[in-house]
Amino acid sequence: MLLFLACVTRQRGPPTERSRLPITVRCCSHEDFHWPQMWKRSVASVESPADISHSITTEDCLIELAALSRPLRTVRPVCLECAMPVALVVLLLDITLIYHASKTGRLQPWAFIILMIPLVGALAYIVVELVPEWFGSPGAQQARKRIAGKLDPEKLYRELSDRLANTDTVANRAALAAECLRLARFDEAVRHYDHILMLPLGGEPAYALGRAQAEFGRNRPAEALATLDDLQKRWPDFESAEGHLLYARALAEVGRIDEALEEYHALVAYFPGAEARVRYGMLLRMAGRNAEARVVFNELLLQMKRAPKYLREAQAEWLSIAEKQLLG
Repeated sequence: MLLFLACVTRQRGPPTERSRLPITVRCCSHEDFHWPQMWKRSVASVESPADISHSITTEDCLIELAALSRPLRTVRPVCLECAMPVALVVLLLDITLIYHASKTGRLQPWAFIILMIPLVGALAYIVVELVPEWFGSPGAQQARKRIAGKLDPEKLYRELSDRLANTDTVANRAALAAECLRLARFDEAVRHYDHILMLPLGGEPAYALGRAQAEFGRNRPAEALATLDDLQKRWPDFESAEGHLLYARALAEVGRIDEALEEYHALVAYFPGAEARVRYGMLLRMAGRNAEARVVFNELLLQMKRAPKYLREAQAEWLSIAEKQLLG
């Protein structure tokens, strides 16, 4: 059995000279091959151009390979060459999606997002706008609205404003006023509700309640109370759990604590959700009635443990407040 050993004499110098050095390959018998000795000599040949012919080899198996005729190739910047096509693809993708957004009325804010965050903005547009359209399921549409609402919370506000500018009707103005409430644009909401209530077809208790909510949002609880009192006089048969909660909160804000507690006591009997009970318990603690407050919080938590999971998840924020109130 024969072993082949190649030795390349390495020398310092220009690349073209090193590339033309001959490569000597010698073969030796398996019996004569000694690994430690050959390893020492091979290591020494790296530091100085020494041939390994002094080792025990057979004379008739010397093979001289011709020197390499080509010089060393220059190493090209592979990363830059790969980055250029990727950047071009991303640019084409961004342009295509911006064009699609302009054609479908989604140019704002997607053009800004796609341009400012390359690739990430394009992926967000595909996930939020295109994928739900491709599938078209109600769940996908709801997810699209939630994500789009976070990315562009004033999108619906702009659409409703344009709609009102084109057609000034009670329905369009009321929709815009409700959206202003959601966005905490309380001053604008008050103006819209005042305008509606002055119209012949605007005499509805829901619009008066919206005005009271906007006034309370402006941190004017006394005005909200006056609006709600007028609402009760004009529409005595009107019932609203949200309006009742707002009335109790406004009473507490103006310092009429006893009246507010009475309203809360009547409200918690029919109000859907945990907000009214939590606010009632917090007001009891503020009034120094801690034992009653603990009873309210304990009853709420015990009742919600028996409730369905989706209901507990919907009321998670208020339940967390109730638990903290008990611990405090």
